[in-house]
Amino acid sequence: MQKISERIREEISQKAKKLAYIETLLSKENVEIDNKRYFQLLSKVDILENSVKILQIRWKQAKSLERKELFISFSSRVKLVSTKIGAVVWVDARNYMELVGKKIGDIITMQNTAFYVAGIV
Repeated sequence: MQKISERIREEISQKAKKLAYIETLLSKENVEIDNKRYFQLLSKVDILENSVKILQIRWKQAKSLERKELFISFSSRVKLVSTKIGAVVWVDARNYMELVGKKIGDIITMQNTAFYVAGIV
């Protein structure tokens, strides 16, 4: 997860540099309705700003996932999703010892039904 957040952070910095460069080009252009290049640069600035905003949101999400507990402990509440019908079930790990030590993304079998570990609280 840390590698993912670092890659996202690098991409944000690259796009921010590109955005700064385009904004300097934009400041040199004449503001006229007939100036096609000005509107093209404005469009690029808008696309890059939106991209940076989305990447910042993803970076924050990745950082929050780093801090969360990824393995199930004895005191965890676990969100299980049925692989067959998609039903969501919340259980305490102390009631089902086979959950302890599992992580998000594992598939376990409980009471002859397969469940996907979707979350840990």
